[in-house]
Amino acid sequence: MCLGCLADIPYTYMWTERGQWVFSLFYYNDVSPYKRLALSVKYMGNSGLGVRLGRLLGSYAALAGNGLGGIDIVAPVPLHWTRKWKRGYNQSEMIAEGFVSGYGSVCGKYPLLLPSLFTRRRRTASQTYVNVTDKVSNVRNAFALGGDSAAVDALVKGNGRVRILIVDDTCTTGATLLSCSSALKPYGISVEVLFASVAKVRED
Repeated sequence: MCLGCLADIPYTYMWTERGQWVFSLFYYNDVSPYKRLALSVKYMGNSGLGVRLGRLLGSYAALAGNGLGGIDIVAPVPLHWTRKWKRGYNQSEMIAEGFVSGYGSVCGKYPLLLPSLFTRRRRTASQTYVNVTDKVSNVRNAFALGGDSAAVDALVKGNGRVRILIVDDTCTTGATLLSCSSALKPYGISVEVLFASVAKVRED
């Protein structure tokens, strides 16, 4: 990504808003040239771009503070194994990896990256092609805790309370992020959840 793109990118600045529980790096819509960034990470094998965008998002989150400090764990939204096998990687995992790097390099504390905190119970239709009104039902009960949940158990036992950031590539309605977080219900108030994505769809 060139310096010109970085200068013109339509940042959301959500990380500057106190009390924000979900934040994204940039906006795009169907006619925005920045839509190509999101699609390149997701469908065109550009995992390196995902890491770079995640690093940028992490550094802004750490600089802003504003309630975004003290993130203990970063976990990506998982792909179904068939999609990960076909794509070769999970784009949200690449973004999460970059986020940890960018966040830690600024504030000096590197959150624990847990790529397998969540798992997919079933293969769902891609949210990209699902009607807005059907997005919630498409991902309802689609996620469960995965093998990395033992690390959360240990942190909760040691700290009493854990702050987890769930990362996805794109956020439209937030249905996927919220469905993923429902897997954490057994932890109750011991876990605080925040959400982040690289891209936020804006319909205007």
